[in-house]
Amino acid sequence: MNSYIDSKFVKRRKIENIIIIWLDEASNQSTNAQKQLSVLLHGAFNDFFTFNDPDCCIDFVTELIYERVFLVVTNKLGQQIVPLIHDVCQIDSVYILYTEPVPEDNWVQDFRKCRSSFTDVVSLCKQLQYDQLLLEKKLIQFHVVTPSSSVSTSIDKTQNKNKQDPAFMLSQLVKESISKMTDHNREEMIAYCSVQFADNLFELKVIEEFEHEYNSSKAIWWYTRNTFLYKMVNKALRVQDIETLYKLRTFIRDLHSQITEYYKIQNLERAEIRCLYRGQGMLKSEFNKIKSNIGGLLSVTNFLSTSANPGVALAFAGESNEELIAIVFEIQIHRMTLMNSPFACIENLSHFGEAEREWLFSMGSVFRILHIDRCEEGKYYKVHLTLSNEQDEELNKLARLIEPKLQIPNPIAVFGILLLEMGKNEIASKFYERALQFDVEPWMRSSLLINLAESYMNMQQFDKALVCLHESLTIKLQFVASDNWSLSTIYNNLGSVYGSLGESETALAYYEKALEIDLKSQNPDYKKIATRMLNLGSAYFKADQMKNSKDHYQRALSIMLEHLPSNHPNIAVVYNSLSTLYYAENNFEESLSMSRKSLDIRLASLSENHPSIAESYINIAITLMELAEEPEEILENYQKAITIACNAFGKNHPTTERYQRLMDNLVEALASNDPVEHETRTETTLVEIDR
Repeated sequence: MNSYIDSKFVKRRKIENIIIIWLDEASNQSTNAQKQLSVLLHGAFNDFFTFNDPDCCIDFVTELIYERVFLVVTNKLGQQIVPLIHDVCQIDSVYILYTEPVPEDNWVQDFRKCRSSFTDVVSLCKQLQYDQLLLEKKLIQFHVVTPSSSVSTSIDKTQNKNKQDPAFMLSQLVKESISKMTDHNREEMIAYCSVQFADNLFELKVIEEFEHEYNSSKAIWWYTRNTFLYKMVNKALRVQDIETLYKLRTFIRDLHSQITEYYKIQNLERAEIRCLYRGQGMLKSEFNKIKSNIGGLLSVTNFLSTSANPGVALAFAGESNEELIAIVFEIQIHRMTLMNSPFACIENLSHFGEAEREWLFSMGSVFRILHIDRCEEGKYYKVHLTLSNEQDEELNKLARLIEPKLQIPNPIAVFGILLLEMGKNEIASKFYERALQFDVEPWMRSSLLINLAESYMNMQQFDKALVCLHESLTIKLQFVASDNWSLSTIYNNLGSVYGSLGESETALAYYEKALEIDLKSQNPDYKKIATRMLNLGSAYFKADQMKNSKDHYQRALSIMLEHLPSNHPNIAVVYNSLSTLYYAENNFEESLSMSRKSLDIRLASLSENHPSIAESYINIAITLMELAEEPEEILENYQKAITIACNAFGKNHPTTERYQRLMDNLVEALASNDPVEHETRTETTLVEIDR
């Protein structure tokens, strides 16, 4: 049963926000009640799992990352298991099914997540469907932006009131990429959705209806209908699932365009300040971020549904409890404010009509946090916001460096670049492999091969990377001389591959060739020149020429600090390289300082689960061990690295396993009072995306 469940869930985890689990140890076979519930819920829920072993059930639930669980359990088993699993964060609600009349002294009342007790499947089904509608609307990704001070004093000592989450910057780039694309992929999208819902006859009928009846003027109507599109779009935006966003790009673009169209029309008709409202149950930890950042920004990755009726928002907010805070956002809207993310009244466009007086904000809206009121003795809080266009200057600089790479006509390649920037190399490689299956002109093919090679290199598949790079070089040499500026990136990346394979002399030759080309340019690209210096430093390091290595690292750092934003990820790579060099020289204090500078920048500029952040935590932990620092701090850094690696690669990936092994070795050494084995550190080079 477990292998079946795992494979089924892996297939569908891209689309489902909420899954139902039925736990009943009475039988290994499906009961009539299970079958009846499964049939009744099949249109609303794509995932319905049954367990008869409580331990297996708990293991399955605790490994979920993005999904929320509605747990259905029989009364007898519920009394045993609910106290054990009630506080598991992935479980949203518990439903108790009785096979006999519900007693007056019902134990369920002692547990907040227990929604109610049921004696028949039909009433249980209705409650599940109602709760699903409420929860789907609440699953929104918020980013709280600190109102003052930089992320780290080691990066920038100037005050900046708009420090945005780097994950939000990437989500903005995704939004801009989708909204500017002109291709149409409805057939590809329908095929993808049909595979995702292959076992769901209800949704397949809706997909067929969409195929025959959809046009761009009905995008809002289809989005507000509680079917496959609403689920898929919102989850993909919430977790930044680039592959699903790519498949849905035509619909998302249509939805954004229709909101923009009505925003322009309605904006001319609004003369007064308007307040819009949204009710939200929010974790205490998230609410505390808002509470401590008055004057800062609140950004939203998803499309955001609001209402002109505060009563509707209050109903959706629910009631505060030990875990969740009931919040009503009150958003002040000013007439003719120019906005990056438009919004529109959709009363006449929504599937639900005028009942909720709904206004819909497009993805990526940003709000200024004004103040917070405690209402009705803490039953809920009102968070006052105003729509904002303000953005973080440093992250805007980073975005401007990435954006030129996205100005290419091939949509698959655009999303591949975004995936590389997010550290999602395996998915990026699949995008580029797919792009190369099409008939593209030679120059584009060469560019795609360079970027595919980068994804292979990041996954340490060096033989595949070499094949791609040599093919790319062969294509370009048909059109240009061997010292043409367009070959610099290929030579640099070939150097990185050969360096990783231990062929230092070959690596040096390619790096020097790339640098020679860049230095001859009439308009020098200092970012590239700094990259060549860094990589030459790496090659000298591997050849045990420490003085040459340090000289090149420092030259690279000097150029980058002059020509790049202070939080550019490449600067973090230089600090990491200097840290590795100092570690090799047993200068552990300086090594630790460099690693911490690298980590500061990566935390400020990369998404939270980027593999490079995990690398920094590991390097800090290893260096702290050499300095004989407190085990608690070392273990904390190991654990952070393992958590990121699990999210980025999975538990069984070699990188995750290596990090786990390092921590296990420390734990065993501490338990037996044995010395910890000295760890070596690997050197990093920079490869480049072609555009």
